[in-house]
Amino acid sequence: MARWQTLRIPAGGLILRLGSGGRQLEPVVPELALEMWPHWFEIALRHASAARQDHVQLLAARDSQSSTAGQHLDDELQNSIQTITAMAFAVDALYGSLVEQIKLSSSTKAAWAQNKTPRHARVLEAIRIGSVLRNDQVRSLKRGLSSLFKFRDWAVHPPADFRHPLLHPDLQVGVDQRFLAFSSPNADRAVLCGLEVLVRSLDHPRDIAAFRPWCASMRQILDDLLRAAHMTYADSAP
Repeated sequence: MARWQTLRIPAGGLILRLGSGGRQLEPVVPELALEMWPHWFEIALRHASAARQDHVQLLAARDSQSSTAGQHLDDELQNSIQTITAMAFAVDALYGSLVEQIKLSSSTKAAWAQNKTPRHARVLEAIRIGSVLRNDQVRSLKRGLSSLFKFRDWAVHPPADFRHPLLHPDLQVGVDQRFLAFSSPNADRAVLCGLEVLVRSLDHPRDIAAFRPWCASMRQILDDLLRAAHMTYADSAP
């Protein structure tokens, strides 16, 4: 079976009939569910690593005054964009699963739609409903989610107008602001934000029916991903 896929037999999907020929088992039609957040998370980690390598090559080209600096700058931007957007998609995919697991009320969903509540605020509220959080953790999540989705929006809906260049801190030349927004340091910050969201969502779940076992299984997936990437995230204290 493919990774992060769950199989189940739906209610009423297993039927045993008693007839003249004895017991007869009706055809069983199973259902599948695929968690998408691990795929997006893995993509984000891969491109964050590539963006760091691009940045190292950019600095080397700068020091040697190589003509390849522009290409490395482009590569860093592209890998950083993919890191940030993939991590935003990972968080969004986790949110999609989370609202099903915590049984988010239809009235809350309706209020969000009526008030046009931004996505990052919806994600935060879903985490607060499902998990035990300190006030400082809520504030940290709010900052991180707001920043992550802001950069995601810049990537998905980029402005096309002319703007004053900004000084690149390493190249000491003026560049479009997107080269600063979509950089290796910001890609790494996006990874840390996604990690924080996952840990806070999964580590201290409230006592909601079937929610804790789901969190435990998702946390195992996260641990496996971090182990494969040679990463750790220890700040999970309640």
